[in-house]
Amino acid sequence: MVIGNRRPLGEEPKESNGSGRRDLQRQPNGGKMSHRKLNRLVSHIAVRLCLLALAGLIVFAGCNAQTEQPPIGGLGSPPEYYGVAPVEESIAKADVIARVELLSVTAVAEQMTGDTDYVAALDYRFRVLEYLRGSGGSELVAVANDSGETFSGSRSAVTRAQALKDRRDTQWDSMEAILFLEDAHPALPSTSRTDRYRLGAVSFHQPWADYYTIASPWGKEWLPAASSGAGRTSGGSDAQRFLLDAPAASDGAVRAAGQSGDAPTITLAALNTKIASNAAAIVAGGGSEEYKDCLHLKLAWAREAQYRMDSIAQLGGQGYYYSRSDASLTSGLAAGTTAFTDPYTVGAPETPPAWAGDYPIIGRDAALFRTKWPGVADTVRPLPAGEYKFYFDHRPKEAIICDAVPELEKQRQEVFVTVTAPTGTLHESFFDPVTLSGSRVGATGSSGVIDPEEFTVDGDDYDIESLVWGANSVVLELDDYV
Repeated sequence: MVIGNRRPLGEEPKESNGSGRRDLQRQPNGGKMSHRKLNRLVSHIAVRLCLLALAGLIVFAGCNAQTEQPPIGGLGSPPEYYGVAPVEESIAKADVIARVELLSVTAVAEQMTGDTDYVAALDYRFRVLEYLRGSGGSELVAVANDSGETFSGSRSAVTRAQALKDRRDTQWDSMEAILFLEDAHPALPSTSRTDRYRLGAVSFHQPWADYYTIASPWGKEWLPAASSGAGRTSGGSDAQRFLLDAPAASDGAVRAAGQSGDAPTITLAALNTKIASNAAAIVAGGGSEEYKDCLHLKLAWAREAQYRMDSIAQLGGQGYYYSRSDASLTSGLAAGTTAFTDPYTVGAPETPPAWAGDYPIIGRDAALFRTKWPGVADTVRPLPAGEYKFYFDHRPKEAIICDAVPELEKQRQEVFVTVTAPTGTLHESFFDPVTLSGSRVGATGSSGVIDPEEFTVDGDDYDIESLVWGANSVVLELDDYV
């Protein structure tokens, strides 16, 4: 699965100026409003006031609102390599984990599912000493396949598989090992049979590129014992150690079998603890296969994000991938007004397909917006003038159940929505109406949030003491005057 990067190739990350909403502070004026100030305010309101009472938004405006449309754009694709998968990731992916001894390696041809062609594969037959996860027979077969080239006949595929077998590094074959196996692979029908599993991939067209041995830079699904001191047949010693990487000699060559050198190792006890931790997390999430897969995705995506971050730092960059999107609205528009449309969803079907994910919003003003398919952010209430911002991005369906998206990825796209008041606006108050006393509904400094609490006319500051709903009006109390 390709995960994480949805920016068009060649796109330059945009800079943010880091600006946010201006914090308005009350200016003390002695607690009283002069008659001169009051008369001037009433005069302004009489000439210029358009009063809108909209779900908790009081707007003093000149009634000429208009809405601007948000920008649009296109799609992109990611790189492919994000570093070697750690053992926790192998555990999360595995359906079966076993302590084994290798019995034989056979070059075979695998016919692809729904196809007449064949691919080269290696059948590794093992004696099972202990199942650390799952269960099965006393022997199992782990399949490694090369899907880089297909053959019309099985004989050609077997010939290629024999070449793969001849290239193998055999120095660890005599050692006990830990295997991380998948129950089946959809392209390999043989892996769905009893006691046959998918081990990983191998490539003939690279010097020796595999995706499962401890020498692999991708994933290490076969961990040989660090020494030839075998564990007990029915249950290994808790102190028995297994290699997490291929040990290197001082000249850079791989050491001989049984020499762990400076290579990292893990004890059987520590490995069992990690397996138990993963199992407990699956159970806590409901125990489904979907949750198990999501936890694996979460680890893989975190590795990808960290690899990207490290790569940026090595190139002298600062910060993670980031893009800024801007949109604009007129203040006071009804709840449900579209504030932003994700430019990467242009051309998406109107009805969410079965694979559709969602669009979580996080950040300072996330509570003021809600999302819907396909990548649209609407307001949840009328908004007064100001700058609002939130992080907004697509979350794949398979990532929803365990929230697998890394924090770095959640903050890749930041949306700034600039809300502008109509011409002639004197003040806008944003608050949550509550019952004040008796049947009165409105807000005060203590019973409801009024933000901002002051406004200025001709250089004079006015403080709002309360806003009270009436049958056909709103009563505005300024300091000690109504």
